[in-house]
Amino acid sequence: MVKLLTLPDQAIIDGFKGKIDYYVHNGVQCVRRWPRYPPRKPSATEAEARAVFVSAVAAWTALPKLAVDAYKRWSSASSLSSRDLFVKGYIGGIYRYPKEIAMLPAAVGYKSVSQLNLTSGALTKVTWDKEEYDIGGNFDTVNSRFVAPRDGRYLILAKLLYSSTIPNKSYDCHIYKNGAGIRSNRHSASVADFFSVVGHAILDLVAADFIEIYAQQHSGVNTVDIYGGNIPNWTRFEISLIE
Repeated sequence: MVKLLTLPDQAIIDGFKGKIDYYVHNGVQCVRRWPRYPPRKPSATEAEARAVFVSAVAAWTALPKLAVDAYKRWSSASSLSSRDLFVKGYIGGIYRYPKEIAMLPAAVGYKSVSQLNLTSGALTKVTWDKEEYDIGGNFDTVNSRFVAPRDGRYLILAKLLYSSTIPNKSYDCHIYKNGAGIRSNRHSASVADFFSVVGHAILDLVAADFIEIYAQQHSGVNTVDIYGGNIPNWTRFEISLIE
């Protein structure tokens, strides 16, 4: 890095080879060779973070217009874009940004223990034994459901991480309201390993309505699991009042 007393003439600049980076640091004009970063293999942590981000962006592109419009209205009161709000909610919890919204009813539940050997073709209620947060105390880990504390429009996101999947078979995420299915999302696995399915909905609820999440796999075998662990991002259920 070189400290510049004044910027050089254009003729001098034209004589430089390669890329030159001009910038101001603490009020001082500086110049340096354009940074070069040698290629390297990402660490396991970096690779995992990239995979989560790619999954979040893919989920954003699959959102229906009604959900996108809701995020746009929400982001109008924030310094973040609508997509940034969704991605941050997908990766680490909806109500971290902005702070002024954080007191609305919202909760995130997740699985710390896997549900094993789901029967092929059968609906299986997903259990939630842990909470990342529960603003208002409306998430019920005993009955694995969220109970609406008041009338309003709620954003619901659920991510199911299936394990021991069979390739080219379908895996579902179902959102249930008051014991009846109201939204479903189905994807076909491409690998015999782990596979995530995301369900989402914006629903008008009245006080005491409850929301549950159901899984359904169509592999033809009864050895597929819903994966759980100490990392909340694997299998999670988010819900929040948005208006």
